[in-house]
Amino acid sequence: MGPDTEYTETQRMIASFVDMLAKKYGRSYIRDLVAAGKTFPDEMWKEVAEGGYLGMIIPEEFGGTAMSYDDVRVFFTEMGRKGIITLHFVSHYMDCLLVGAGNQAMKEKYLPGMGAGEYWSFAITEPSAGTNSFRIRTNAVREGENYRINGQKVYITGFAESKHVVLVTKTDIEGVGPRKSAFSLFVVDRDAPGITCTPMNVGTHLPDRQYIVFFEDVLVPADNRIGDEGAGLGILFDALNLERIVIAALALGLGEHVLAKGVEYAKERTVFNGPIGGHQAVQHLLARAFVKLKLANLANREAAVAFDRGDDAGVVGMYANMAKLACTEAAFEAGDAAFQVHGGAGITDEYDIAAILPLIRTLRVAPINNEMTLNYLGEKCLGLAKSY
Repeated sequence: MGPDTEYTETQRMIASFVDMLAKKYGRSYIRDLVAAGKTFPDEMWKEVAEGGYLGMIIPEEFGGTAMSYDDVRVFFTEMGRKGIITLHFVSHYMDCLLVGAGNQAMKEKYLPGMGAGEYWSFAITEPSAGTNSFRIRTNAVREGENYRINGQKVYITGFAESKHVVLVTKTDIEGVGPRKSAFSLFVVDRDAPGITCTPMNVGTHLPDRQYIVFFEDVLVPADNRIGDEGAGLGILFDALNLERIVIAALALGLGEHVLAKGVEYAKERTVFNGPIGGHQAVQHLLARAFVKLKLANLANREAAVAFDRGDDAGVVGMYANMAKLACTEAAFEAGDAAFQVHGGAGITDEYDIAAILPLIRTLRVAPINNEMTLNYLGEKCLGLAKSY
């Protein structure tokens, strides 16, 4: 189930890099970080940055490697296939929205460091908002050359380990304008006065940590606003298409990673007459999972290519949401199939399936749940009435 045959020369290079990376920082590296209570894959992150893979969508003039969105898809798929991904990568790529929406000064100031490995976090989710971004309460009030920010965010990956955070706020506090023009984005220094955070207890076996973050009278220069005041949601929704492609690729890779374990076990395990993979109940289970992963990958590839072509945002959004849904569902089915094939052995550390399944399951609800992707497809693609 290795690299896809349609890979370009650049994408084969990406696959080779990830293969080399996995030989140094394989699943044992990730598991050791978790066991040691570490919250950031420093060594691996540094090597990824040195290889140019944290600057894939950053222009060369700002120190990036200026690859395609389809190349980004391949990178995340391959990292997932090796089981060495962490959620830090997803957060970091969301902050690359600076490439499209930041002004020249912002790009010159921040993008070189981002591409060189400076870790950024991304803060949108709130306790009372969830998937309804219009209910965000974290607010930014203009005071001369600054904004005063107050509010709370939750499930912020790696916030304490980051240097900067891209923060989604409400700037039309009174609600006098259109609802879609009420929000703005800011770059905020992690150590700005008035910011506190506390780690959350979550069950995923990853070397990253989720945080509750509080903003109390945090002063942020107006120059740190990304785009115009009130343009935040427009900027964000464009970036979310990339996020869906990234999440789909990560899920797909992880699904192929665990399915490969199931296939290998089915070839080796003998209970009655011959290996269990020769029994149709096992063989068909694995084959169906394989087909669904391959079909899901086609959807994600089309989403990335549509992004690269500059297709209409509605077309990109359709494919990106289809891909997120298809890849996360297919990955979950593949993980469940691999677990079933292993039987009781699936829960043991030796086979390393039970530790990965919670992450695959989480990707069906985060950063956007699959029900909302279906809502989007029903309304935007089928023309059905808005259901939420």
